[in-house]
Amino acid sequence: MAIEQELARIVAQNVPQPEKIAALTGALGPVSAPRDLCAFLDGLLAGTAGLVISRPVLSAFVDHVAALADAGARQSVLEYTLERLQPSLVTYEEQEAVVREKLAQIYEAAGQHAQAGATLRGMKLESGQRVISDDYRLQIYVRILRNMLEESEAGSDGGAMDQILAAEEYINKAAGLVARSTDEPARVHFKLAQARVFDAKRRFLDACGKFYELSYSPLIDDDEQTVCLSAAISSALLSPAGPARSRMLATLHKDDRIRDTLPVEHSILEKLNFDNLLSAADVDTFLRDARKPIKHQHIASTFSDGSTAVTRAVTEHNLLAASKLYYNIGFSELAALLGLRDSDKAEEYAARMIQQGRLVATIDQIDKLIYFVEMDQDDKGLKQRDAEIIDLCRQVEDIASLIEQHYPEITV
Repeated sequence: MAIEQELARIVAQNVPQPEKIAALTGALGPVSAPRDLCAFLDGLLAGTAGLVISRPVLSAFVDHVAALADAGARQSVLEYTLERLQPSLVTYEEQEAVVREKLAQIYEAAGQHAQAGATLRGMKLESGQRVISDDYRLQIYVRILRNMLEESEAGSDGGAMDQILAAEEYINKAAGLVARSTDEPARVHFKLAQARVFDAKRRFLDACGKFYELSYSPLIDDDEQTVCLSAAISSALLSPAGPARSRMLATLHKDDRIRDTLPVEHSILEKLNFDNLLSAADVDTFLRDARKPIKHQHIASTFSDGSTAVTRAVTEHNLLAASKLYYNIGFSELAALLGLRDSDKAEEYAARMIQQGRLVATIDQIDKLIYFVEMDQDDKGLKQRDAEIIDLCRQVEDIASLIEQHYPEITV
């Protein structure tokens, strides 16, 4: 007997609804061919069975399809089911969400992260038809984020940035759920996704803080904690040189785990923390030998001026280190120290850091000199400038007194 006829026979029986549900569910047992499963679904959605029967049977149908041994059959039938449910989405909202979850699992297993993310994004997570917990919403948002970030790493630069911008939207959606959620694994995965989004958007200091926070999570094993520590140090290297990064570097430098398990990272961390000049060999060794399973797509990407994230970070660090070694330095000498071909480029770096409050210095464009004031001596420098202003005022007052004595006719 064809599956459609069997379905119609069971529905037409004059028996209680629970018996019809059991009979329809039992009829699914021997059915495994995609064509027969699709025919069963069409008959179920025809409307003759009624919602009280069709909803639980549809749930059993989805579970039956998800348990098929043939992955291709699972995917094709679930895709067909998702398509058939769209006109009746209000009626079968809960079942449609389960179909999307099962289908996304298949895409994720096949590495088709774009399809998985798109499938999950279609889920209706704000609904008046059913109760949806904060934990469930957070889990779905985290899966969406993970798929979008995986897709961004596999795509082109333009497509990757589009994915990052879209992922940031889901970061904002999930952020309000994290505090209320009791699902600790989902919270950890959210923080990792947040760190990767910060990293991709070149918010390196924020990424550093998140990676370092994750390195202490008891929900991840020691090896993954070490990975997060390494990612925190590489993010710190890429962070803009200045007081905020110095505080983060001091925190990292106090962590004994880095010295014990990450010798390459510890070596460059020492130089970063103590404001030592970094050589090209130091950076090359770190990029080659450091433990960095977490990808930094932007390391090789360029800014509008042609510099990369690494070269800009190292140049700014060395400029800050130079401010600890010199009271003043000429543009050309600074350019040579920083490995820049153009002295104007050295002035540009210094001016940007001064403007952003990351370097305390003054630029004399006439004599082409930069005068440094140590960051920790800022208060002392202010007092010195106050004293110089007071001394200048006294000299002006003395000159005025002398003029009054010698030329009383021009004074009032």
